[in-house]
Parts: sequence; C-alpha cells; structure tokens
Amino acid sequence: MARSGLTRAMKDQIKVLQAQGKTISAIALALKMSRNTVRKYLKPPETDTVSAARGSVHWYDGLNWPDIIHLVGRGVTIKQLHADFAPDGVTYWAFRRYLLTIHTKAKISISVRQEHEPGKTIQLDYTHGLTFHDAATGQEVKTHLFCAVLPFSSKIYADFVLDQKIPSFLASQERMWRSLGGITPYVVIDNLKAGVKRAHLYDPDLNPTYCDFANHYGFAVLPARPYHPKDKAAVEAAIGVLQRTFYQQMRERRFYSLADMNDELARFLVGFNAQIMKDHDASRDQRFAAEKALLLPLPAATYDLAEWRDAKVHPDCCIQIQRNLYSVPHVYVGQTVRVKVTAAVVTVYDQNHDAVAIHRRLTRPGQTSINEGHYPEHKMQISRYEIQQCRRRAREIGSRTSELVEYLFNDARPLRHLRRAQGMLRLFDRAAVSAAGLEYAAAQALTFRRFRLAYIEDCARNFDQNKNPRVIQAPIRDPGEIFLHNEQRETESDRTIKEADFFP
Repeated sequence: MARSGLTRAMKDQIKVLQAQGKTISAIALALKMSRNTVRKYLKPPETDTVSAARGSVHWYDGLNWPDIIHLVGRGVTIKQLHADFAPDGVTYWAFRRYLLTIHTKAKISISVRQEHEPGKTIQLDYTHGLTFHDAATGQEVKTHLFCAVLPFSSKIYADFVLDQKIPSFLASQERMWRSLGGITPYVVIDNLKAGVKRAHLYDPDLNPTYCDFANHYGFAVLPARPYHPKDKAAVEAAIGVLQRTFYQQMRERRFYSLADMNDELARFLVGFNAQIMKDHDASRDQRFAAEKALLLPLPAATYDLAEWRDAKVHPDCCIQIQRNLYSVPHVYVGQTVRVKVTAAVVTVYDQNHDAVAIHRRLTRPGQTSINEGHYPEHKMQISRYEIQQCRRRAREIGSRTSELVEYLFNDARPLRHLRRAQGMLRLFDRAAVSAAGLEYAAAQALTFRRFRLAYIEDCARNFDQNKNPRVIQAPIRDPGEIFLHNEQRETESDRTIKEADFFP
C-alpha cells in the first residue's frame, strides 16, 4: 500500500509528536491534517511482511516481543537480536524500526553535536562491573568498572576495581595516564565522593586529596553538573559500548580473579581501539596518535597518596590522628588546622595553608610525637587555666588524687600530661568510678609508678566492683637478708646428691 504524499519534515513531525505520547487526533489537529492520513502513516508498512509463501500474516506477529525487549534491557544489541529472532527475508532496518517505534516507543530528541579539541579533555566515570569467583571464600565478588575516554579520538581506557574509594580512584587514573603517555589539561568527572566532597550546580567542592592529586599531575578538575549526563556524554557512550560488546561476550565466562578480568579487558580494548570507525574512516588509535603530541608530559615521580583531615588543637598542644598524638605550636591551641597524612609523614597546615608542624607518621596506636619547641615556657604552662582547673578538681576528690595530679604536673612540660589528668578526672565526673575508687587507683599508680590512664581506670573499677580489694604493696626486704637464686639451686642440688648417696 502506498504512503500518503507527506514531506520528509512532516513525517518527522508526526514521529516526534507520537514519541511525546500524543494521540492520533491530537497529531492531526496540531499538523492540520486528517486523522486517516496520520493513521495511514503510523500503520506498519505492508512491505515489512514475509514473502507471499506466508500469506498476509505480518512477520512481527509470531515473535515473542516481551522476551526481545527484556534482552534489549540486558544490553543485547539490536543487530544480534535481528540475527537471532527475525524471520528470513526481514531486513535489519524493518526489524529495528518496528522494535523502536512500536514496542519501546523510543523518544526522539534533538541534540547539538559537541566539537572537542584534540588532547584537551578526558572524561571519567564508574559503572557496575562483572563478578569473579573467589576461590578462597567461595563467594562471588562484585566489581566496578572505571572507564575513561578522550572525546576527540574516542580512545577508551578501562579497568575493573573492587570499590570506588579514593585509593582505587587515584590508582586507576595513574594507570590511565601511564597508558596514554601524557596528561590532558582538563578532566571531567561525575559527582562521585572520591572526587567531589560537596556537589553543587555552580560551585562544587573537590575532595582535598583528589585536588592534591590533580596538582601533582598538573590538570584541572571539571565536575559535571548534577543530573546532566550530557556533560560527560562521551564516557556515557563508551560505557554503553562496553556493556553491549565486552559484557555480552563475557556473559558465559567465569573469572577467578580481578587480574584475569583486567587482562581480558585489556586484550579486548587493544582490538577495539584499533577498529575503523565509519564516521571518521579511521581507528581510535589512529586519531589518538594525532592528539598524543598535544598531551602534557607525565611527572617523573608517582603520586604519594595523601589523606586530608581537619583537626582541632587540644590544650595540651596536640592533635589526634588515628589514635596517635602530634604536637603543634602552642599559638594554635583551640584552632582547627588542616592535616595532610601520607604513608611516612604527617604535615599540619594553618588556615593560610602554611606548614606549621611536620612529624614522622606513627605506625602503632597510642604513640606520641612531640616537638619540645611547640610548648610555651614552664611558667606559662603552669599558669594555664586547664592545669589550674585540674588541680582544683583533684583536691575536691581526695588527697591521693591530688598528689597524683601534682606529680604529673611537676614536669618540665606539664602540658604533656594534661590530657591524661583530664581523662582521669573525667572518670569520676561522668560517674564511671567512685571517689574512693579513684583515690585507691591514684595510690596504686604512685606506688608502682604506673601512670597510664588504662591502668588507673582498671584499678578504680576493680575497687568499685570488689568494694574491699586486697591492697597490694611493694615488697619490703631486710637488707641484711641476702637471697641468691643460683646459690639456693646449688644447695638443693647438693642435697639431692647427698640423699641419693644414702638412699641408693
């Protein structure tokens, strides 16, 4: 049956209005044509029927379209579906047209094609990855796919990772830069937590660690706008390509390690980037060769992963990082400072981004790194309000507690013991131990010269639980009585020999 004599532009308008959900009557009214004309154009063409051997039955009547649409959702390409399901004699375009216009009702949208400068930007994003079987645990481990694409050449780099945390995020980018052999001046990323601390339409806050990483490699970060996927359309398209090709090829493959998955993906990308693109009559590798010379050079050293934190300077002139204490100049007491933590060094910065303290990173919890020059003079330390307050509170609790606090503060650097004294007194203030228990614990600490807070707390709790604990005192010996262990053992040995002589 012949089509009505509609122009190409009018046919496109009918498609657009149909994709928007308009009824035949609404389309006819909007375009000022009869409903029959619209209905005739939207009716599937009779040329899409199978050969006369099948009579007037349409080819699409006998297909299981719900299953076909489900496979489309899983990423199977229309070309593969046509090969698997279309009857003989039905062209790919007839199959595709019916699938899109009748069943999926794909929306037709108008977009402006973006032009990208060679070697200028690279776009990054994550999506769900494949799974592998962990032989050690017997469980299936989920992965994430890190994907990057150069918009000009469409060259793709990708690898599988176990998470999207910042160490993995930065490690993937380091491998990416080394693989490309250079750096683009700009990097477009999605608003993932490893890259963006706070998403905002106009003024997003970058993750400080990622900002430091970008400064090391010499590129600027351009976060995409929230809910604007077209800001990173190139990497969105690249992810879709990998899901429709590599994922489908590997759908029956079982992996046993992350390394095997990445090796297989790397082999696939070598062939994929070498394929000729019809739009450009050149491969991705060929187009990348033209822009590689425009990339910035790689730095000589790799990035030393650093974690940035905010910390408040305690009255004892220390900050706490991962259960360890690091001293800071006393003029910053009460202020919040920025701390850069690497594998080997802890660096403290003030609000003007000037380094005010540098320490070797402590590896075991409970350690302290002190620079004596960070403390004020002794008289100034003794006069501090916090120390005077601890002394007054200790006297209110009892004489032994006061004696212990005075002993701690009778040091060349009293502020070094402030935190311990405060922790001891807070045991009583928050009713964790009684006054009698704290008095007992203070006496034990002074007796055995053990001043760690954990020991004092254990002694006080033991007293409160037992109510009448056994008082432990240091042993007192008479200086006139000398006991030598070796001499006693020799005496016993001699006695044994003598007894053996008399009792054979």
